[in-house]
Amino acid sequence: MIADLSLLSRADGSAKLACGETSVVAGVFGPMPSRSSRLEDPTKMVIEVTVRPMAGQASRVEKALERRILGVLERAVDVAAHPRALVRVAVQVCGNGGGLAAAALNACTLALLDAAVPLQYCPHACDVAVLPAARPSEAAAGSGAAGASPKLSSGSATRLVIDPTEEEEAAARACFSAVFVPADAPQARGLATSTARAASLRIAGSTSREEAEGAVALAEAGAAAAGAFLSLAMRRRTAQDAERRGVVLQG
Repeated sequence: MIADLSLLSRADGSAKLACGETSVVAGVFGPMPSRSSRLEDPTKMVIEVTVRPMAGQASRVEKALERRILGVLERAVDVAAHPRALVRVAVQVCGNGGGLAAAALNACTLALLDAAVPLQYCPHACDVAVLPAARPSEAAAGSGAAGASPKLSSGSATRLVIDPTEEEEAAARACFSAVFVPADAPQARGLATSTARAASLRIAGSTSREEAEGAVALAEAGAAAAGAFLSLAMRRRTAQDAERRGVVLQG
């Protein structure tokens, strides 16, 4: 995973996130006064999300992703901090090699942090695919391939693949796309399972309950790793800003 922050000069915060062949840029504009009564709420900040494909007009896929990101952000952002204000989140898909939803959601989180938008918690996402178990010859070939992604077994009939490629998604029996409340966040208190901590869960296909539980647990582990990476990216950005200003950070 590769992250680049503050790359859009006109945005209050922005982030580019690349994972394999998938690349997404998210820009955050605001909080700012709303110029439309339709986008103003006297009790909270209004969030608007747009997703643009690599080319052409937005399809049902992008519209569905817009609604999903909006639902996640409306719970994660501290919307009460800026009543009557508006935040616009614009997502541009630059490449889609699989795992687009997780990449877009994680890019939005990083862009919101870059814009210093107040959050109740930082949502992190991960996609997992349930595929038929690889044949011994395929498994041996895959283990020797350079840059091969790890395959995690779930019994003899299937395997779980974290951050699946577009080809793996097409071959999967089921695909799980999950966004989680971090386990150490106050909002996660009393939520004992990965499924309970999932702020958003999308399942395409069918699978057994055991496989589903394993997939969600693996997705949470992947989301936690993504969260650690985003935190590191923010710390590095803060250190770079401080160095440019000649400020010495303690600790």
